[in-house]
Amino acid sequence: MATTESEALDGAREMKPTGSHQLKPPIPEAEVRAALERVIASDAFQRSPQLQRFLRFVVEEVWAGRSDRLKEYVVGTEVFGRPANYDPKLDSLVRVEAHRLRTALEAYYQAEGHEDPVFIELIKGSYVPSFRE
Repeated sequence: MATTESEALDGAREMKPTGSHQLKPPIPEAEVRAALERVIASDAFQRSPQLQRFLRFVVEEVWAGRSDRLKEYVVGTEVFGRPANYDPKLDSLVRVEAHRLRTALEAYYQAEGHEDPVFIELIKGSYVPSFRE
């Protein structure tokens, strides 16, 4: 399907397909980076350096084109300092922290960040963040 790009007067980006579906271009990295910094600077995240490291790591891995590396073992060893013989089946730290991260993000966007232009999400069952406007 062919698409044409248009720029709205308010600066919003959108792709207008010639068919019936609406497509949007990816959110620019600078906007996602600003969103990450706002989240990390928030009250909830300032109290948890572990959640800051976790969120920053997964977002930066996506920017670097390494989202395929975002597995429990890699997060455990690179974010939480688990040893090379770390077994995620025996140590639930990453799963527990991922749950805490999802909960903290949800709380942030329901309160402090409710008007943020970009939302960072970590879908259950994955360590790859997604970004939406």
